[in-house]
Amino acid sequence: MCFLAFSQLHFQWVSVTFYDQEKHNCFAGETPVRFSAKDMTFIAGLLIIASLLLGINPAIAAPICRTTAHHNICIMSIKRSAKYHWQYRAAVKIDAEIRPVERYNCRRQERTRQDGKTVPFEPDGAGELICTLLRR
Repeated sequence: MCFLAFSQLHFQWVSVTFYDQEKHNCFAGETPVRFSAKDMTFIAGLLIIASLLLGINPAIAAPICRTTAHHNICIMSIKRSAKYHWQYRAAVKIDAEIRPVERYNCRRQERTRQDGKTVPFEPDGAGELICTLLRR
């Protein structure tokens, strides 16, 4: 089966040799199969959907935000410790103020700032949100 593509439909991410235009015949004497623009659009759509399903992890797309009694808290990025599963490194935004990455210890209910100082969790704060969301 030989494929004949229309010259006005070019996709940069598809590299397939369709037709020998100099000899105006297909390889090994096959008859050309012509695709309409609608068929090419459908094939391109299938390829795009397949690449999206295989290449993008939707779990990391958006920050997790919660509104507590007095604050709007968003977890911008979070990483769990492999060695100490009760510890998390997270960057948090509280009321449009972004904190740098800090270590949250859910066992001791405290966070360690970048300067090394250990501070207990605030009531209804980011530390409690991280530990309750990820405990499940």
